[in-house]
Amino acid sequence: MDNNQFVGSIPDSWWEGLSAFEEIYLYKNELSGSLSSNIGNMLNLVDIRVSRNRFDGTIPSEIGTLSRLRYIFIEDNKMTGAIPSEIGNLIDLEEMRLYGNEFIGIMPDSVCNLKSSATAKTAGSTVAMGGHLQFLASDCRGDTPEVQCNCCDNCRR
Repeated sequence: MDNNQFVGSIPDSWWEGLSAFEEIYLYKNELSGSLSSNIGNMLNLVDIRVSRNRFDGTIPSEIGTLSRLRYIFIEDNKMTGAIPSEIGNLIDLEEMRLYGNEFIGIMPDSVCNLKSSATAKTAGSTVAMGGHLQFLASDCRGDTPEVQCNCCDNCRR
């Protein structure tokens, strides 16, 4: 449903009805409102791309329950607030684009740790730590960046 000039907000019930979906592509429309906390019920979600819309509000912390999520593209919206540390639970996350919003604060350590591919030895076995995050972009450029990020691959603004 990319680039269709859809306008308006998405009701919470819509997110509830998509629990079996693996991909949501709503890129480049005129959608507004906030991302519902019901997104946490979309346990099969692998890829969410809602870039270049007018979404506002915060990233729901419930996004951290989506253990299969590999791609989060939220760039170029009107979203605000801090980036939730719960995103650090997404050990399969490969790419996240957050720039072009009004996020503030420090990129959580739990998210930066996803860029690590370190291992640890515990009770005689090797356990993978960190994650698979290969690309992370946010508004972290300039003298007073909106987001302080020491692990971003690409800083905008």
